[in-house]
Amino acid sequence: SKHQINRSVKKEDFYLYVGGLEERKNISFLINELEAAQLKLKKQIYLKCISKLNSAEASLQEKIKNSDLSIQICEDLSDDDLFASYQQAKALIIPSLVEGFGIPLVEAMQMGTPLIVSDIEVFKEITDQAAFFFNPIKTGALSELIIKAELNEISLEKFTQSGFSVAGRYDWKTMAKETMQTYNEILK
Repeated sequence: SKHQINRSVKKEDFYLYVGGLEERKNISFLINELEAAQLKLKKQIYLKCISKLNSAEASLQEKIKNSDLSIQICEDLSDDDLFASYQQAKALIIPSLVEGFGIPLVEAMQMGTPLIVSDIEVFKEITDQAAFFFNPIKTGALSELIIKAELNEISLEKFTQSGFSVAGRYDWKTMAKETMQTYNEILK
């Protein structure tokens, strides 16, 4: 891929979410869990969502607006800004309940971004276990991980190296094929 890792990019104090805001993406759960972690830690948690706000139900848009978290929604990012966000993030969090594939997981692994993802089968396959997993319907499952990470009880970088080698197996042809399959499923 043409996006090279820029070693001079500093990690910043935010978690990243990349994807849509439909129901199956489980964003409501993500917000609840990060709010719970924030309450326990008594420190502000920052979440950057690379999404289109209008892809969310009205109730979720309200929840985002009224959250105690600091949530930044970024729409229409250039590829360069997207890849910079991967590099700056503490981790990519994807709490999906169902997915066809998970291109953001592969992109994150390519950029050396730690992954905190739901323990659905497809994510275990894509990452080959090079990620932190949580149960996406169990209250406290994600917040516990975030609290441990924030208190340095676990190192988010633990799987970065293995993530690189996993990502190396995915070339753009494979990804394009997966993407087309996913779109075809959606359009059926």
